[in-house]
Amino acid sequence: MFNSDYTQAGASSFSSTAGSVSFGSGASTTTVTIDPSADTTVESDETVVLTLSSSSTYNRGTTSAVTGTIANDDVALPSISIAVSPASVQEDGTNSLAYTFTRTGSSTNALTVNYTVSGTADEDDHGIIPGSSQTIAFAAGSSTVSVTLDPIDDTTVEPDETVVFNLVSGTGYTIGTPSAATGTIANDDVDLITQVGEWDPLSYAKDVVVVGNYAYAVGDWLEILDMSNPGTPVQVGSCDINDGWGVEVVGNYAYVADNESGLQIINISNPNTPVLLGSYDTSGNALEVKVVGNYAYVADWDSGLQIINISKIGRAHV
Repeated sequence: MFNSDYTQAGASSFSSTAGSVSFGSGASTTTVTIDPSADTTVESDETVVLTLSSSSTYNRGTTSAVTGTIANDDVALPSISIAVSPASVQEDGTNSLAYTFTRTGSSTNALTVNYTVSGTADEDDHGIIPGSSQTIAFAAGSSTVSVTLDPIDDTTVEPDETVVFNLVSGTGYTIGTPSAATGTIANDDVDLITQVGEWDPLSYAKDVVVVGNYAYAVGDWLEILDMSNPGTPVQVGSCDINDGWGVEVVGNYAYVADNESGLQIINISNPNTPVLLGSYDTSGNALEVKVVGNYAYVADWDSGLQIINISKIGRAHV
């Protein structure tokens, strides 16, 4: 089309449908020059057809149309797409994420393609700064090129993380589909220690001992908990004490170091209804107790170690 595909010179008037030329006095020829307009559009060859129109001032020597052809010299740009395989790898596994760039179309020349890296993983996970501009080079004649990403192992327990390669516009190519590829680094670290249950009606808890399916916790009460399912402890019994710091369970008895109240001895033969049998008011502050045979050994703060005969429970004496 005139003015978009070509310009002209030499005509007295010229439009996309008609024009005129002038012969100078004594001239036997005149010339109209068609100059193609360069573009980057890949298109078919195009024609410019000039046909002499009838007139009362001359006879047409050439009645047929004269056709000139503007040959297309633009080449379709290759299209670039991207994929990843496998889609997921273990953080400390043997496989790596392989991102493959594919160009469809001309592969005659070498080509550099731009991309960025994003996702929830960061530089510590794979070595590439997220958001940074990256390039990959196709060799002449090559239709594919790959980037291999090897996850960096750590010991951090974290969610699975993603690594996204995104194609970015550049010179000499177009962006195809898919234009991004997401690989996943699967976490393979586990917590060595995890909380599975909790029970907290006490104002405070200072000591606990577990015997069989029961836990005996002391604070302002002696609480007896059924621990058959550690995730859901169930209180089955309690006994009012003063300020329990330590507890020891031997047979049917719980021995409580009860701070200023000394040693408390509680019958726990029925965990649902513990019964206080006796006590011994030590001279200090009972903080811990251990029982071996007929004796209770009480750590009694500034009164040192108190050794109490418990062979006759209920009448404890030094």
